[in-house]
Amino acid sequence: MLGGLTAGPAGFLFMKIGPVFTKCVVLGLGAAMFCLQLVMPADAIKRKQHATATTTSPGGTPAKTRTLSQIASVCKRGLGDFRALIAANAKVCLLLSTLVAYTIAAFSGRFRLQYATKRFDWTWDEAGFIPSVASGIKLAMVGAFLPAASHWLLDKRKLSAAGKDLWLSRVLVAVLLLGSLALAVAPTGVSFLGSVCLYELSAGHVPATVSLITSVVDDQHKGVVFGYVAVFEAIGGIISGPFLASLFNVGLDWGTNWYGLPFLFVGILQIPVLMILFATREKNHRGA
Repeated sequence: MLGGLTAGPAGFLFMKIGPVFTKCVVLGLGAAMFCLQLVMPADAIKRKQHATATTTSPGGTPAKTRTLSQIASVCKRGLGDFRALIAANAKVCLLLSTLVAYTIAAFSGRFRLQYATKRFDWTWDEAGFIPSVASGIKLAMVGAFLPAASHWLLDKRKLSAAGKDLWLSRVLVAVLLLGSLALAVAPTGVSFLGSVCLYELSAGHVPATVSLITSVVDDQHKGVVFGYVAVFEAIGGIISGPFLASLFNVGLDWGTNWYGLPFLFVGILQIPVLMILFATREKNHRGA
């Protein structure tokens, strides 16, 4: 909520300074978030309390040296936990990698307004209704349809919680793929708006996939999984901005029919994601 409230004004102020400065800020924040998540294992709070209680070491080690040693120890332990997690179930890594594609897809929504103004000659006032329409569809999906679908899959189809998340992820990512491709090739403004509605019907695929990932691992690794969910989302955030902006500029150079190149890329990117989800079987979760 706080991010949503501050992102618009902050972006406006940064763009007043210049686009290069804005990209540097975004990349810097993404890199900082990645580093923080990388060195934050599940038991960091306990170690922090222990470090506070023992501010000095028996040998009188300087504080700076102790801090560097603790950071190295935290990084080593976090990477060790991740290796143990992947060794226990290699599909966890594949499922985590899908979060990178999801983050890139989410970032592509920021190009809709500019795409509409250039492709269909909409004014910025007209294009300003796109986020409102998208938010309305997303609210209806998350608030009404997904709970009803979950209830139907659990009670009527008698699926397990993992099976329910697996099928929701498959269906929603398929809708995301179709919506992205429809955005890329929409010939008119009306079809573009319909494509936006189709795209937003995929709302909920991220929490469904995260729930699916946590169902793969045992209880002692769930904290590590949530930490690396944030890490992979941060990786997607670092990649998405410069890469999609470059694709959009390439599309502008190639001509009107290529203005939707970022959406085309996002749609193609969901194909391996769907392959991973369909290769994942419910029996694997039950045995985890």
